[in-house]
Amino acid sequence: MAVPKISYMSLEELFTTAAFRVLKPRPAEWVKLYLQEFIQTGIFDHNAATKVVYPSPIPVRMRSTAHRLRNDPKVKAVVKFFMDSAEGNLAADLAEIQKHLDACEPGGIAAQQLLRLKNSLKRRARLEGIDTEPEAPQVQAAPPSAEPIFPRRYQVGEVVPQKGVMYKITAVDENGQPTAATNVEEGL
Repeated sequence: MAVPKISYMSLEELFTTAAFRVLKPRPAEWVKLYLQEFIQTGIFDHNAATKVVYPSPIPVRMRSTAHRLRNDPKVKAVVKFFMDSAEGNLAADLAEIQKHLDACEPGGIAAQQLLRLKNSLKRRARLEGIDTEPEAPQVQAAPPSAEPIFPRRYQVGEVVPQKGVMYKITAVDENGQPTAATNVEEGL
């Protein structure tokens, strides 16, 4: 799955926002350089921006200033505003989540949390009218059979009925099939 290209608002647009205009001149210049470096390289380098705007022959002082600026609430608000302006951000986030989900152990805690996050982002995308689903290829339907082609995958913590008794799954194998469960009704 290809990660979509992300485009952000222009820096000129950012400089006209209320969040940016509350910055004093030197922090504003620092933010400009900080975001320009990010746009050019894709990396946030707070030290490079600090060397230009707040030059100091003492490295510890320069790093301290860089840290202070990076964590300043006003500066953070401007950077967050810029990052939130990204078009296609949800699609990129979903692609990244899917990449990590594919690498997770099926049925594990990490996989469950990633699935929850993925579903939350998909709901948000639907509410915002953003299409995050790639166009599905046309597949000819298989003839119905007694055995499903892809067996159902179960999640740890899921409650399922078995012969009229409710069980909570406590472990699953690599195929998502239950390997251990506890009787829910006995715990009541």
